[in-house]
Amino acid sequence: MPKIINTLKLDNFSCPVCKNKMLKEIFDFDSYSVVRCLDCKLEFNLDFPPRGTKENSFSEEYYRDVQKEAFAMQEKNYLLDPSLVIYKSGLNKIENFTSGRRLLDVGAGLGAFMKLASDFGWKVEGVEISPFASEFIRKRYGFKISSKDLLSAAYTESSFDAITFWDVIEHVETPKESLKKAYDLLKPEGILLVATDNYNSLLSFLARALYFFGPGIFRYHAGRVFLPYNKIYLNKDYAYKLIEKIGFQVVFLRKIQYPLSKLKLSKIERAIVYLLYKLESILGLQSQFLIIAKKDKE
Repeated sequence: MPKIINTLKLDNFSCPVCKNKMLKEIFDFDSYSVVRCLDCKLEFNLDFPPRGTKENSFSEEYYRDVQKEAFAMQEKNYLLDPSLVIYKSGLNKIENFTSGRRLLDVGAGLGAFMKLASDFGWKVEGVEISPFASEFIRKRYGFKISSKDLLSAAYTESSFDAITFWDVIEHVETPKESLKKAYDLLKPEGILLVATDNYNSLLSFLARALYFFGPGIFRYHAGRVFLPYNKIYLNKDYAYKLIEKIGFQVVFLRKIQYPLSKLKLSKIERAIVYLLYKLESILGLQSQFLIIAKKDKE
């Protein structure tokens, strides 16, 4: 049964958004626990980063082994990245709301979106905590990239026209502060894009059901959805409210699906997830969402 965890005497354990220390355990996996904040209701990973530090967790092994399916194609050629269609759609939406051309990509990975935006005429810079990935971007594309997290990176306030978080905010230890930093770095009427996993999806509902009501072996499948490399597990309503609370005005919200080919699955699992994706689309319970928001004129 879920238990209440009082972490008032533990400085390192509190909600990463509201800082509340009264938590409820949701999942107890072998190497990490997922808890829910009893104040703001955010669900998050109590044991993140999984390998001690962010640098160790998002090392070369992460890109070439843990998430091989997600990055192997774009390492060969960014045009082979299955996410390119979603990137183009997001970039087109951004261009509907701003005429500026300076863009910062946070958590740039191997640089596929940066390269695409550059090809579309944007002046791009990136932030990437992984030494391996940031060096890959420098060598492959020659882009300016900061090998730090956003809070530590040195940028001038009100200097960017757009800032993007593609599949990144879920890995950030300080999501509220990072979004606030993005707000400060954007010019008046600058644009924020956040794309991340939706934990009010059909897949997440099934993962919860399997964990609580299925045989013990099904806990493994819940861990395939509530990933150890995520710090937070958002849903679109929570993200929407958080972004607006910081000061942004949400101007676009769309449910999307993470490319199936980028998931590490067996043939049977891939077929099952394919069918679930179809059902998610029918029910409006897709596994990801994309939010675009605008900073005030000031």
